[in-house]
Order: sequence, then C-alpha cells, then structure tokens
Amino acid sequence: MDSDNEERLQSSEVEGKNALKGRIWEESKKTLRIAFPTMLFRVASFGMAVVTQLFVGHFGQIELAAYALIQTILVLFVSGVLVLREVGLFVQWFELMEWKASSDQS
Repeated sequence: MDSDNEERLQSSEVEGKNALKGRIWEESKKTLRIAFPTMLFRVASFGMAVVTQLFVGHFGQIELAAYALIQTILVLFVSGVLVLREVGLFVQWFELMEWKASSDQS
C-alpha cells in the first residue's frame, strides 16, 4: 500500500517536471520568435556602424570625428524614441487594466 502511494507521488513529480519543461520551452520559443528580429537588427546595425566608420576613417581624421559625433547623437536619439514608444505602450496597457478592473467592480 505504501509503495503504491510512493510510486504515484514519484510519477506525479516526474510528470510535473516534464510539464514545466514543456511550458518553459513553449514560452521560450514564443519569446524568441518575437525577439529574434530585434536581436538581428541590433547586430546588423552595429556591424553597419562599424563598417561605415571604417570607410569614413579612410577620408581623414576630421571626417572620422564628425561621423563619430553624429553617430553617437543619432543612436541616442533613436534609442530615446524607442524608449518613449515603449513607455507609451506600457501606459496604455496600464490604463486598460485599470479600466477593466473598474468595469468589473461596477
């Protein structure tokens, strides 16, 4: 009788671990499907900046310094725009959740 209960407990633990691994794997695949284009863009844009800087370096020191300055300003501006966009989406989501909560209470 005791061994039967132990077997059931052990089998449920194994099934729980397998189910958890499966859920984690599925969630990871979904996340990577969304995040992979962003990761690819980041790598490609960094590579493009390096190659452009190499080409501009052949023109002269002043041109290279100007490009480095403009590239820094441009990257900071674009990053700021992306952060503001994400903040806006978060605010919209938060307001939607508050609206749903208030409509559920009434």
